[in-house]
Amino acid sequence: AMACGRPCGKTPDVRIAKSGDGVRIRLNMAESHVLEALFNELQESLVVGALDPSDPVQRRLYPAGYDDAEDARSFRELTESSLRQDRSDRVDQGLAELLSGRSLRRTEVTLDADGTQRWLRVLNDLRLMFGTRLGITEDDEYGLDETAPQAQLRARYLWLTALQDLLVTTAMG
Repeated sequence: AMACGRPCGKTPDVRIAKSGDGVRIRLNMAESHVLEALFNELQESLVVGALDPSDPVQRRLYPAGYDDAEDARSFRELTESSLRQDRSDRVDQGLAELLSGRSLRRTEVTLDADGTQRWLRVLNDLRLMFGTRLGITEDDEYGLDETAPQAQLRARYLWLTALQDLLVTTAMG
């Protein structure tokens, strides 16, 4: 059984349509719950101290900005707190929108242009987190080996990639 119920390299069942200057996102219940879990996972990783300073995800989400160790530490002290708060606020808002759009049969979220950009940034943060854990590079072939040790993590990464791509394509018209 696949983590996302089908070959995960394929486009999600999510339906995204243009809506004014934004989009309308329709998810089935399974997708809605998966996305909720992923948003929560990102939110947990944003808590101060959740990630070790040596964790590559921590370094990816909060880049040093400078080669010099002392300059990098100063830069991180100045920027990390506001970056963390901005990310956390975006995830909270996205989660609230997701949950308020949920009915007994499906989830439907309508986003304006700002909301669409916010969701794209949350999806990108999730992809950064999973992609870093997986060691994904630009040369990645975006396939899924279901027997690989990190197949579940990779399935989530590929699903998020497809969802982000669908959202960008629809938003751009």
